[in-house]
Amino acid sequence: METTAMPRGSALRTYLHRQFSNGAALSLIIAVIGAVGLCREGSNWRNLVFASGGTLSFVGLVAYMVHTEEVAEHRAKPGLVPMLVALFGGLTPCAVGCYFCAYEGAWGVFRGFSPFRFWAIIKGLFWLWAGYQIVLGIYRLSETCKAVASGRR
Repeated sequence: METTAMPRGSALRTYLHRQFSNGAALSLIIAVIGAVGLCREGSNWRNLVFASGGTLSFVGLVAYMVHTEEVAEHRAKPGLVPMLVALFGGLTPCAVGCYFCAYEGAWGVFRGFSPFRFWAIIKGLFWLWAGYQIVLGIYRLSETCKAVASGRR
């Protein structure tokens, strides 16, 4: 397998922003959808998951990106806090993305076929795509962090 040189400095920052931008934008959109649902319908399980999951996913993606920048610039010190940031930053968006892929997306598409409801299928496909983009964003960030930490710069 061929190793590629990782960019450094501002080029690394630009590269990281490209890697996480779709997942972060969709996390914010999901948080806004949840907040609007909370204002309109009151607090129910689904709106709370949307609002809290979208917000925590965005915070986790940003924290993981900052952690990757610190690892690349040799400013990250080993310890409990960076480990927790990496764990929280990686696990939360992945869990939220998997929820949207599996439950809101795939299950929403399945529910749209019995009885057939066109908009339910479209909505399920949107949630499937949104969840995939969040999972893809954290996957790209984690692979970049792994490449930076292993010395492929």
